[in-house]
Amino acid sequence: GAQDYLVKGSVGTDVMVRAIQYAIERKSTEADLRRYQDHLEELVHIRTHELEQTNAKLTGEITVRKQTEQSLRQAISQLEEHDRAKTQFVTNVSHELKTPLASMSYAVDNLLKGVMGPVPDRVRTYLEMVRDDAQRLHRTISDILDLSRLEADIMRLEQATIPYSRFVRRTLDAAALELEEREVTLQRAIPPDVGFAACDATKMERVILNVVRNAITYTDPGGTIEVSLSSPEASPEMIQLSVTDSGIGIPEAFLQKVTERYFRVGDHVDGMGLGLSIAKEIIALHGGEIAIESPPPGAEQGTRVTLSIPPASEVPTIVAVDDDSDVLSLIHEQLAADGYNVETTPDPSKAAKLLTDGKADILLIDLVMPQISGDTFIAEVKADHRLRHVPVVVLTGAELDLKTRETLERFSVPALAKPWKQEALLDTIEGAIIGKHYLAR
Repeated sequence: GAQDYLVKGSVGTDVMVRAIQYAIERKSTEADLRRYQDHLEELVHIRTHELEQTNAKLTGEITVRKQTEQSLRQAISQLEEHDRAKTQFVTNVSHELKTPLASMSYAVDNLLKGVMGPVPDRVRTYLEMVRDDAQRLHRTISDILDLSRLEADIMRLEQATIPYSRFVRRTLDAAALELEEREVTLQRAIPPDVGFAACDATKMERVILNVVRNAITYTDPGGTIEVSLSSPEASPEMIQLSVTDSGIGIPEAFLQKVTERYFRVGDHVDGMGLGLSIAKEIIALHGGEIAIESPPPGAEQGTRVTLSIPPASEVPTIVAVDDDSDVLSLIHEQLAADGYNVETTPDPSKAAKLLTDGKADILLIDLVMPQISGDTFIAEVKADHRLRHVPVVVLTGAELDLKTRETLERFSVPALAKPWKQEALLDTIEGAIIGKHYLAR
């Protein structure tokens, strides 16, 4: 542009100077831009190289991580398989031990009862030692089985809604012999009106007995154990069972540890230290908790263990069917006194409707009725997939023939002869709810 101006001579000197300066500056800027561009390209090249190196490194790390992750998965799979195999092995061995142990216990009990004749005192002493050791071994096997199920997360509760006061009283009766042998006095404070609890009766029985036996172990002869049951105002959403002993107590430093697995303390060490830890985990499965105080408030020594579980949300309803109105009145009176809801009717068809409508938890039925025989009605109920789970109890004033016996045995239906005692009726109904496995313990 400057040359054009000079050739044409159409501009002044100052314009020509500015044009020359502009040209020089422009060439200088272009040179700077080229240098800057070259610098940028060099930086991009360097950065690209660095990124490629980083990417290669990350790719290598990802590969290593994937390999490590795969190895961990394989290791976890092997551990899970090993754990399953261990659980199965423990279960198999425990069952193999339980079978001959049950036979031994049965034989020893019969010998002590004099089934085979009088037992000399010295022989009786040895037999009692065998019986006590067999019971201890049975409890240990049960603890090991429960522990393996808890560790494998396969313990399942077979829950039933039961009158909790009667259940606790019956459970405590199982510890009577041990209390007598240790010369420990059991005091009971078990009101009849704490209501119903939805629990696994077999497991809850073991929990209560574990706690009571712990109390017996740590209480000197002449001491006392108090078992109290309540639904306190401070915690109405829980039923609380407290076992308080006058024993040596637990040092404060160990109070938080006694419910840990395998933890044992004191000079009266007995067992593997699993009882309270398993009790705590079973109570937790029921939605409850265990609390331990040593000494109990207001006492100088001893220990109090409190087991809390929620009450059942509903009271069981029993449907009683009998063509005798006096019998129905008696059934209503006896069962309502124990807290059950009771529906009575002489009409089997009405009972069937209550069952199919889901308004009955237990069926109580006479075998001899004008409309339909009791065993036929039971067979129809058990053939209905909607009703086969409903527990059935038979009342009868007649001898059972072979066909009826076979029907009742096939459906695991207990029979109660008329006339009956109230306690026998309650026991039979409770047994039907819980199941034969509990009554046969």
